[in-house]
Amino acid sequence: MQQKTTINTTVSCPLCPDEEQDVHSRLSLLRTLCISVLFTMPLLWDLHPYIQLALASVIQFGPGQYFYRGAARSVREKMPGMDFLVSLSTSIIYIYSAVTVFTVHTEIKLYFLCEGVLMSLILFGRYLETTSRSDASSAIRKLLCLQPLQATVIRNGKEETVDAGELTHADLVKIQAGERIPVDGQIVDGTLMTDESMLTGESLQCRKSAGDKVYCGTLNCGGEATVKVQGLGEETALQKIIDVVANVQNTRAPVARLADRIASVFVPCIVLIALGIFCLWYFVLDPGNTEKGVYCVCSVL
Repeated sequence: MQQKTTINTTVSCPLCPDEEQDVHSRLSLLRTLCISVLFTMPLLWDLHPYIQLALASVIQFGPGQYFYRGAARSVREKMPGMDFLVSLSTSIIYIYSAVTVFTVHTEIKLYFLCEGVLMSLILFGRYLETTSRSDASSAIRKLLCLQPLQATVIRNGKEETVDAGELTHADLVKIQAGERIPVDGQIVDGTLMTDESMLTGESLQCRKSAGDKVYCGTLNCGGEATVKVQGLGEETALQKIIDVVANVQNTRAPVARLADRIASVFVPCIVLIALGIFCLWYFVLDPGNTEKGVYCVCSVL
């Protein structure tokens, strides 16, 4: 008497390398944001200039590295963006305030708080953006988790367990209760109660019998059946859904492409305008007032 082999092709989806990298990136950005906020908060009080300089140095050369790396990358690609402007403005604020600490001994006015608040706010925005992007990517990963890694196939009258990637169009696959269907195919024998909510969005179970089609990734809630393979890999409806979602996510909207074209001239124009503003204040409106000129330059940037 042949012993029936029962396997569960419903797999728990472990973290894939891309997901691990995504989680690591989010945690790293959150850690950078927390450091920036923690070292910015004491600057709200009127601390000794040297203490303010020490706190600002941690912010500038700690969390600030996030923007410096982005600025360097954008410069190499010949398309400087927001990271470049943030790096430039915060560096000017930091250098000017640091020089003031060591050269001015009365009525010191420092702008370290502006530097810390600016970085913290933009890092917070980047964290929200990264979290939103991660949520979109998780949809694809959840779909991928619906694909069983193994299946029970009937070959030469015997049931054997094989990897889903080894199936061929000539195979007959045995589907048992509680298993996810590993292929698109047609039932040749038996009856199933399938949950096709991943395709239709409806939670009602569908009764499938001989001659009916079943789809990869759907769950067999009850019954047993033999399925003739009709679609494998990229041919399955599930894989087509994954491809559509991935293509939509990776395709840039027309407004985003327009923003890229504007950015290619926007940043150089802003830098030139900021330089012109400094010259206007320093040489014309308030000659010799470096503090006012620097303040206006950073405001523009």
